[in-house]
Amino acid sequence: MSDEAPPVDGPRWLGPWRRTFGDPALHREADMMGLYLAIALIAELSLGKDHTRQSDLRVLVIVWGTTIGLALAHWFALGYSARLVDDPGLHHTPAEVLWSQVGMAVAVALLATLVVLVTPPDAKRFGARLAAAAFIAVLVLIESRNGGLSNGRALSRGLVALALACAVVAAKWFLT
Repeated sequence: MSDEAPPVDGPRWLGPWRRTFGDPALHREADMMGLYLAIALIAELSLGKDHTRQSDLRVLVIVWGTTIGLALAHWFALGYSARLVDDPGLHHTPAEVLWSQVGMAVAVALLATLVVLVTPPDAKRFGARLAAAAFIAVLVLIESRNGGLSNGRALSRGLVALALACAVVAAKWFLT
């Protein structure tokens, strides 16, 4: 039996993405990174002043720096620790792990970017935090459904995740 990945149909650049979601360990890694980065983005954007005019560039530097920067830092730490502690169960290449993590970072950042670009200048941080909260909810909904829950149960989980994330987002908005 070969350890070589099966051939992938379609554009070559989609291969790593398909492998990420075709392998449960990489899929979990991607989901974990997406949730982690969305939570970190909410926290990072909560540090600044709300109700203050913000330029798109200023907020987007925070969005992209936080998401891509943390994904790369996590990948580096994971890769380096794998060299320090031998794990015979580890069966992913550093490139596969990098793709799964940075892929989710880009997804979080793109959603936040779209919201920042259409949000009024005094609500850009709030809008990006709401986008991160929505990302969490949608990811929980999709993965709950993929995990076998009924549409209603998956929707309930997604709504609970959205409510919790929005509570954190709104608390900062209303407390400042």
